[in-house]
Amino acid sequence: MSTTRNTVIYANGLFGTNDPPTNARQTAELKRAQFGTALLWTLHVHGNGDFYYNDAPMVQQGTFNSALAYMAPLVKALPDGGGVHQVYFGIGSGGAADFAAIKELLASEAGSKGLVSNFQALLRTIPVVGFDFDLEEFPLEDYTSTIVQLTLLLQRQFGSGITYCPYTEPNFWRDCLARVYASAGRQLVRWYNLQCYDGGQYNSPAEWAEGLASSPAPLGIASPAAFIVPGYWARHKTDGGSYSGDCPDAVRSTFQKLSRSLPGIDGGFMWNSGDIFANEQSGACGTAPMTIAAYSTAIVSGLGG
Repeated sequence: MSTTRNTVIYANGLFGTNDPPTNARQTAELKRAQFGTALLWTLHVHGNGDFYYNDAPMVQQGTFNSALAYMAPLVKALPDGGGVHQVYFGIGSGGAADFAAIKELLASEAGSKGLVSNFQALLRTIPVVGFDFDLEEFPLEDYTSTIVQLTLLLQRQFGSGITYCPYTEPNFWRDCLARVYASAGRQLVRWYNLQCYDGGQYNSPAEWAEGLASSPAPLGIASPAAFIVPGYWARHKTDGGSYSGDCPDAVRSTFQKLSRSLPGIDGGFMWNSGDIFANEQSGACGTAPMTIAAYSTAIVSGLGG
């Protein structure tokens, strides 16, 4: 089932193990849903330039790890005949030092060449069409040039789509957009996946959109409201054993309110598939279904069908 809305699912650990029954079941569930973008979470970059998919080594010195080669046909098949039409890789996460590593690599010719070589190996093997930047290394201002450089590199070298995943400091992210636009002559970043949960729980999508609209520097963004793709955390079991996060009905209500407060909003995301798969049979939302499809339907219907 497809949708014209810009719907995104953060696919936490998807295909992270070579477990054919689990991978087949999860693929089928994603295909039945209305998430247009599946975002593999997450890619880590180590100080020596090695790429890891979460804790598993993925690319080292320009060579893709053959132990993860089983992922390639799974990712290739995901957009075939279902709601998903593109797959991205996330880069970074809270508590990581990926962008510090990337910053150091980009500072030297050898490091830059190694980084490009590893991206080449990754993209030759895993057919993702873009990357999402989740920079949570502070102070963010230390990484302005890194974010801009990596955006330009991935788009110019590989034609990759780029999204940013902010949860704080809208002026920093807006400055990155302005510098990308100034360098490229057009906006290469496709949208913000704005975190509206956990550390970003008090974010107002309307305020972030207004910040883009009032930018003193040109950004090349036609619709600030559509550029903001707000995200919420699905119902999940906490470390303490209780449940937290939103059920599909609450997500639908949230997007109904957003469609009124932010005219022009066109999408949303859910964090994350791993929690949904783990808790869909838990009854944490009563008798209501708590599936991938239920969450995508909640976003789409909340935005007006």
